[in-house]
Amino acid sequence: MMPSIVTCASNGATYNANWVPSQGSWVSYHGMSATDFLTKNAMLTAQGFTRTSTYTCGTVTVAVWRK
Repeated sequence: MMPSIVTCASNGATYNANWVPSQGSWVSYHGMSATDFLTKNAMLTAQGFTRTSTYTCGTVTVAVWRK
C-alpha cells in the first residue's frame, strides 16, 4: 500500500492519507519546512520521481512522489 494523497491539520499535528495499492517506487515525507520541501523536491525530481500530492498546513508540508 502507498499513500496517494496526504493532508495535514493543526500545523502538522495530524495527518490523513488516502491509501491505494502500491505501484512502482514511491516516497512520502511529512513535517517538512519550506526549505526541506524544496530540497526534497529537487532531489527526488532529479532521481526521476514526480510529485503527485502536496499539502501545506501552517508552516509544514507533506508530499508524495512516485516513479
